[in-house]
Amino acid sequence: MKNCLNSLICLLKKHLRTNNQTKVTEMKKVIKSFALKCAVVAHLVILSMVSGVFGQATVVNNNPNATQIAAGLNANGLVINNPQIVRGGNNNQIAIFSNGINGANLGVDAGVLFSTGHAVNELTKKNSSSSSSLQSSVSAQTGTYSDAQLTNITSNAIYDAVVYTFDITLTGGADALRIAYQFGSEEYPDYVGSVYNDTFGFFVRRKGTTGEWINMARLPNAAQTVTAINKVNFGKQGNNYSGTGNGYESSNSNHYERNGHTTATTSGNPNRLVLNNNPGPFPIHVEYNGLT
Repeated sequence: MKNCLNSLICLLKKHLRTNNQTKVTEMKKVIKSFALKCAVVAHLVILSMVSGVFGQATVVNNNPNATQIAAGLNANGLVINNPQIVRGGNNNQIAIFSNGINGANLGVDAGVLFSTGHAVNELTKKNSSSSSSLQSSVSAQTGTYSDAQLTNITSNAIYDAVVYTFDITLTGGADALRIAYQFGSEEYPDYVGSVYNDTFGFFVRRKGTTGEWINMARLPNAAQTVTAINKVNFGKQGNNYSGTGNGYESSNSNHYERNGHTTATTSGNPNRLVLNNNPGPFPIHVEYNGLT
C-alpha cells in the first residue's frame, strides 16, 4: 500500500512573531503551563516555538535527540521540560536547520524539522525525484503507529509517524503562547481528495491533567479547519481524486502556495487537475509541491 501521508512541512515559529508566509493560531491568558504534542504522519515537519534567488536551508544537526530538539525550540518567556521522541527518532526523520528564510524562502528561519521521509534530503532538494526511494527506506524502518488524536483527523494517519511531546511553562510575565506553522506536502496536487491525506496536528492541554487535547494546527478561518491536504489545497481535485473525496474542500486555496506543480485541468472536468509534471516555477527550495 502506498504511504498514506507521503509528505509534509510544518513550521512553528520561535520568536513570538510571524510573517506573511505563516498562518498563526494564538492562545491567550488561559493557563501558564502546557503539555504539547506534535504528531505527524507525512514527510516533513519543522518545529520552532515562541513566547528572488534562493539556495537552500542549512542543516545544523541531522539526527538530534529529544533534549537537543528542546534546546532548538526554547525562547524567552518559556521553559521546555520533559521532551520525548515518542515515535520516529532514529530513522533520518528529524533535523535541526537554520537559514530557512534567506536560504530556502520558507516562512521560518530556524527550527526543527520532522519528516516521515528523509528529513535532510527533503529540506535540501528542490522538487527533485529522489525522495521515493528514501521514503521506501524510512517506511521499512518505521512501519505503522496509531496516535489517537491524529487518527481522529483522518483514520489513515498511521504510516511513518513522527510524534514529539514536551511540557511548556510560561515565565517572565508571558501570558500567551503563539504557535505559527507552515505545512507542505509532496502529495499535492495529485492525491488531493484521495485517502492519502497528509495531516499534521499540534495538540495542547493543561500540564498535569488528563483532559482533552486541543488541536492548534488549524487554518485561521471561521471554521478553524484542520490541517490536511484534502482541506487546504490549490482548490482543484487531484488527478487521483476518489469518488467520495475523503472530506475534500476547495474553499481554502487562499491559504495555499503552489510550489511548481501543474495548474492544467482535464478536458472533461475543469475542477480536476491533470497528472502533475512539475512545470515550475519553484519559489520555495524544498521537495514539496505545495505549502500553506
